[in-house]
Amino acid sequence: MTQQTFDLFRIEGFFAAWDKTLLVKFCAGLYQQLNDLEACLMQEDFSTRIYGTSGLDNRPVFRETSAKDPIIKLVVGSLTSLLILVTLISAFVFPQLPPKPLNIFFALCISLSSITVCILTHWYRQGDLEPKFRNLTYCILFSIIMLCICANLYFHDVGK
Repeated sequence: MTQQTFDLFRIEGFFAAWDKTLLVKFCAGLYQQLNDLEACLMQEDFSTRIYGTSGLDNRPVFRETSAKDPIIKLVVGSLTSLLILVTLISAFVFPQLPPKPLNIFFALCISLSSITVCILTHWYRQGDLEPKFRNLTYCILFSIIMLCICANLYFHDVGK
């Protein structure tokens, strides 16, 4: 609408009925508003690309800030995955077959928590989540690790 108003006042015949000095100031103001609106649209498009899902996203997971971040994530992810795998196997094998209902419950809780982390990580990689969710993912991973340790201690009757 601002663009149409600007175009209307730039028509040659339109100048005859208006004071040219005021019209020039008015057109300059409209032109400035158009530039401001265009800058806002460009900024909005940039924020959509950062947190939206439009287009391909080649950003690294969790937007690493140092060279150590990928190594830390690889180590934490590998150890957590290994601990989850050992816990799930232990839930169904120890202390004897068939597994106890509590063992199955531990395995179910750990599996659901792991799926939650996988979904959050997937959404984060797509750009649907803000960077602050990285800390939430790490907290959930820590909770899963603690749950796995407790479950393994229970499965193997440690402390009795």
